[in-house]
Amino acid sequence: MYSLNSMYLYRVTLWQDGHNVVIMDTNYQMDEVYEGCGREGISTTSSFASSDTQRTKWITRPSNPQLELEFLAQFMAFAGTPQDQVKKIVKQVESAPKEANLINNNQVIVNDQFDRAWWRTAVALDRIDLGVVDKNRTKGEYYVYPLQAQLDNPDPGFMKKWFGKESANQNSAPKPLYTIKLVAQGNQTVITMLPYDSQNLDKDFSANQKKYMSGLAQQLQ
Repeated sequence: MYSLNSMYLYRVTLWQDGHNVVIMDTNYQMDEVYEGCGREGISTTSSFASSDTQRTKWITRPSNPQLELEFLAQFMAFAGTPQDQVKKIVKQVESAPKEANLINNNQVIVNDQFDRAWWRTAVALDRIDLGVVDKNRTKGEYYVYPLQAQLDNPDPGFMKKWFGKESANQNSAPKPLYTIKLVAQGNQTVITMLPYDSQNLDKDFSANQKKYMSGLAQQLQ
């Protein structure tokens, strides 16, 4: 595995939904690149970017929705869904129009009814590095905290750090920092982000709110 310049991880989440189980997957990727490269193999600072004397570092890449869709398609086929039905579902997903827009007051409008937007938001939160501590579907709220996403050349033991627990202290449960709230408005759903606890405020809340809501709008398209 260490001879590869890309590493992949899938996180599979199972949630109970009445008598059904909802299965979601999120794809993660890290690439090993030479320091000083604008992109893989292209040097912006040195003519020796590919030399053994150059140091490399592992950087995170955005999730790949196409790989996630392929993962779920193969799982559906494995679970017994007829291939024709799997292909039909995949085609519907790939041809779906963009469904979210970010408006000026840091709200995301999703052109989807609440039930579907609820589950799509759960996947989107994972993709933008927000972990779910708890949720309340009746109130339309996810209680979330920032995941550790940026790993800076994490050797030695980077496999353990990346594929292991998010928290270094496995005995301490994460605490929510933000509330992601969904409100149904006809055939649309409005998503907002609020502080979870007025006693434990994020001093950079405005900047983080803009970052995470922009990320949600992008992932929910």
